[in-house]
Amino acid sequence: MEQQQAELKTLSEMPNESIDYSDIPLLAEAFWKDAVRKTSINIQFILSKNLFRPLCIH
Repeated sequence: MEQQQAELKTLSEMPNESIDYSDIPLLAEAFWKDAVRKTSINIQFILSKNLFRPLCIH
């Protein structure tokens, strides 16, 4: 698990310019024609004295 976390950290710090996308085909306009943009919000709550209050919002 620690190795995976280290690899993810390394990848997240990698600049986009250093990523080779040449082996990934471009998507045609037809692919995006029926695309729908969705937004989701995750909210965590903690129970304190019978009242809910936000713990964090992502």
